[in-house]
Order: sequence, then C-alpha cells, then structure tokens
Amino acid sequence: MLAVIVTDNSSPYVSALDWLTQTYCIQHICISPYRIIEWHHFNICEVLVKSCEGDISQWSTTATSIFWEECITTHKATGYLPYYMAHSVEPLLPFDLTEATFLLPVSTTELIAHRTCQVQKCPEDLMQIKEQVLQA
Repeated sequence: MLAVIVTDNSSPYVSALDWLTQTYCIQHICISPYRIIEWHHFNICEVLVKSCEGDISQWSTTATSIFWEECITTHKATGYLPYYMAHSVEPLLPFDLTEATFLLPVSTTELIAHRTCQVQKCPEDLMQIKEQVLQA
C-alpha cells in the first residue's frame, strides 16, 4: 500500500496532498524544488522561439544548434564550457564565436540565440566561399 508521496511542494499539489493525507493517511515528503533546472528549460524555450524568429513550428531545425551552443558557451556557475569539462579540450569551431560576440551587450539567452543563428548560417557561408573560390 502506498504510504508516502514525494513532491517539490508546488502549489498544484498542496491541496491534493492535504486531501490524500486526511482521507488515506498518505504522508507527504517535501523535497527541494527543481527551480534551477526549470529555469534552464525556460531559457532553452526562449532561445528556441528567438532562433525560429517567431515561427515555433521550425523548432526542430534549430534545436541541435541550440544544444551545441549551450555546450560551447561558458557557464557562469563553473566558468568553463560544458564541452571542455566533458572532453578536456576546447571545441574547434569554423569561426571564432567568442571574438565575434564578445562586445554584444545581451543576456545569455539572447547570446545563445545569436550564436545559434551563426552556426545555422555556417553551411551557407561555406557554400558562398566555395563559389567565390571557384569563380576566382
């Protein structure tokens, strides 16, 4: 028989858990909320919308670039790139994102959205360079 329920004590659960405690004597154990993780997911959602330029139906075309940018952006909490922490080497990029975006006075969400657009344009830029080289 179920005797304990573990939740983060968010408001949707409080009244239901009070009822369960009174009716079935089920104890409620409250743990720390996952607000830090939820906030990170909120940032990813914001970046998805910005990189899709408002057309959220295109989210699947930008998601991989967003997650890549997240891995190669220095995190405030650690001071390191997640990529560096996982592999002990700096990522090799076809262009210098740090130099290109160093002076942008934007939030982390806007920075990742901007870098995502840069990464997505990279194949187009390479094709344009290839065409210019072949014409020269």
